[in-house]
Amino acid sequence: PKVIREEFSDELKKEKKRYKRLLGKYSWLKGYHAEFLILNQLLFHAKKNNELLKSVTRYLPDDFNFCDYSRVWKYYSSPEYAKVISVDIFACSLDADDYSILGEVKNRDVKKFSIDELKDFELKFAEIKKCENLERRAVIGFIFSRCGFTKEAEKYCQEKGIACSEDESWLETGK
Repeated sequence: PKVIREEFSDELKKEKKRYKRLLGKYSWLKGYHAEFLILNQLLFHAKKNNELLKSVTRYLPDDFNFCDYSRVWKYYSSPEYAKVISVDIFACSLDADDYSILGEVKNRDVKKFSIDELKDFELKFAEIKKCENLERRAVIGFIFSRCGFTKEAEKYCQEKGIACSEDESWLETGK
């Protein structure tokens, strides 16, 4: 029985490790898919779904409207910078008077978007604005968190004017 218990215990440890690895891959793919859907929404559908998307997104500026974007992509900083900076969404407006969007996407089932994650995003937001010379353009921060936001993060978004949403309308395609 002792040998069987040890073998079973070892096998269980291996399977738990394998399970966690698979779960990590699944979570990564799920997040990547949500990013793709939101990028697609901004590139092809946001302007015509302006009222719907504005209604499911909190803390947008009063004069905000979704517009035509010249580029919509996941942003990575240039290798020339010492620190690698990335955000899930960078939608650069075609017209300099319209709002560009820098955003993060979290497609998690359990963990809400926290104040610490929000402060990290705010630092990245400021750095990207500086690196990409966006100080003279209207740029807003946007967070999509399918699981929602902690109370502190929600309050911080409201205070700082960071747009946020957990509404799955953002993940719908072809409308």
